Amino acid sequence: MISALLGDITRLDFDIVVVGVNENYEPINEISRTIHEKDKEQLQSICTKLGKGKLGQAKITDIQTDRYKKIIHVVPPVYIDGTHRESELLKAAYWNSMVLAFDYLEQTKQKRVTLAFSSLNVEGYRYPSEQFAKIAVETIRAINLRYQETKCIDVVFVCDHSEDYANIKKELRKR
Repeated sequence: MISALLGDITRLDFDIVVVGVNENYEPINEISRTIHEKDKEQLQSICTKLGKGKLGQAKITDIQTDRYKKIIHVVPPVYIDGTHRESELLKAAYWNSMVLAFDYLEQTKQKRVTLAFSSLNVEGYRYPSEQFAKIAVETIRAINLRYQETKCIDVVFVCDHSEDYANIKKELRKR
């Protein structure tokens, strides 16, 4: 199942949450800062050990919070003009997050998990909203189509901007 919510991901409960970070695994927006603040010492220690990240790369942290069992940190691309591999790198961010979520599902022998993506389309990284939504939804659908077993990952796009939410919903209505 793939769905979308408009709201604050830090107030919702999911098995795994995906947050955008910079290449040093530091928060890049208010959402990731809020998540990092809640377990600051533990997350800082873990993120320091992750080393330097690459665009499109995702790493899962071994932390359980009061709201999430795992946090996936992903380095989204900065949108420049669409000619600098931005869409390829954004797809990779979603793809790599799904791989980590599936690995978690397999390791824990669960039947289903919820994977919530905070908006990777944040200020300073700002992708055109329609293109961002199309890439996000099409990437998850392509993974589900190619790897049927990933359909047991319930993906939720939690948008903090109404424009991104509307465009994700528009993409979800397409079949």
